[in-house]
Amino acid sequence: MDINEGIAIPSFRQTLADHDIELVRRRTTTLQINVGRLCNQACLHCHLEA
Repeated sequence: MDINEGIAIPSFRQTLADHDIELVRRRTTTLQINVGRLCNQACLHCHLEA
């Protein structure tokens, strides 16, 4: 049995349309590149658990 069988989940696009929200793409201002799990910083927001 499929885990999603019988569950109707609307797409993200449909959810935005249902709430009259338009998603507008803007100019890219930041580019983050993770080069590995090694880091010498200890930022509180970091997901790498450095």
